Amino acid sequence: LIPKVNIFNTGYPQFIPDLMRLSKPIVALAGDTIIYRGDAAEEMFFFIKAGEVQIIASDDKTVVAILGSGAYFGEIGVLLGVKRTVTVKALTNCVLNVIDKDSLFSVLDKYPDQMKLMRKVAKQRKKTTKIRDFELGGGFNVDSEASELIEGEKRDDPNIL
Repeated sequence: LIPKVNIFNTGYPQFIPDLMRLSKPIVALAGDTIIYRGDAAEEMFFFIKAGEVQIIASDDKTVVAILGSGAYFGEIGVLLGVKRTVTVKALTNCVLNVIDKDSLFSVLDKYPDQMKLMRKVAKQRKKTTKIRDFELGGGFNVDSEASELIEGEKRDDPNIL
């Protein structure tokens, strides 16, 4: 599943195995709150192996997105050094891979272009977590926006395959 996630599939073949070695699986039951908005960001749930989660905006009511198998979340706080911007709840029983902040940065230090890209995507995703963005007709297609950023990075950097 991980190679299918655009943000991780940028042409660095060893990046994904490096992440996997330092991650651990966890289980969240339907109804569990996985991330609370405002908490310190100590880990990233870098992909959902099974199940679905809902991303709840800063008003604590509006569902910004429902993510399923192969999606990721929790990167904004970790990569940008801010508190959690959303609440994430398990809609169904979930199996998630999680990597702590220190382990993530130990991997990203070896792939500075990957870190730059992930921070760029995190900044874009952060813009969509505030309810006013939706009231103004905003919104964000995570997959298409990430794909556009990745394709732009590939054009700008000949080292990314």
